[in-house]
Amino acid sequence: MSKYTPGPFSRTPLGLNTGTISILAPEKENGWSTVLASITAKNTPPEEAEANANLFAAAPEMLEALSLAQRMMQNLMAKGNINWGTTFGIDFGLMNETLIKLDRSIAKAEGRS
Repeated sequence: MSKYTPGPFSRTPLGLNTGTISILAPEKENGWSTVLASITAKNTPPEEAEANANLFAAAPEMLEALSLAQRMMQNLMAKGNINWGTTFGIDFGLMNETLIKLDRSIAKAEGRS
């Protein structure tokens, strides 16, 4: 896996003249930020471009949260002597499906799928 630029990312407002939103890496010591991506609203409604930019900018924090949830669920499921349905009313099938989706999403973000 290649190491991605660490967050948190930020974004610029939608440029009225350019129709572009830039996703920025954290500011460096010299005060400059690297533009990681530009999202254009040329063929997209501005609201959709804004939503896409917000999602992109939140990616590092979301990956971290997914990784924490994955570890928590793996730890819970490793407690094989607990009857999750009876004890806590938890749907074990739903837990398993959630863990599979977490695994796939994290693998995709890390370039492993």
